[in-house]
Amino acid sequence: MNHDHERNGRPSCTAPHDGDPGGYTLVFGGLLLLGARAGDLLGRRRVFIFGVAVFALASLLVGVAPTGCWLIAARAVQGIAAGRLGAAPQPD
Repeated sequence: MNHDHERNGRPSCTAPHDGDPGGYTLVFGGLLLLGARAGDLLGRRRVFIFGVAVFALASLLVGVAPTGCWLIAARAVQGIAAGRLGAAPQPD
């Protein structure tokens, strides 16, 4: 049997090569409306600044990801932050 997806008895985690590792688009789309509501409740400026900070941190994690699992997790965090950014227009 060929178990390319397993290593040491545990499943390995590899990032797909389709340009969207970890479902960035899925997480972003799912949290877009929630981000808009958070902007209404907490203030658009606060949500925007939080989104920028988390997206920047997640981008750093993407850049230094040692494995595919880390890359997928960091891209998911980017999607969460982008959902906040897309819903909270830049404050004046």
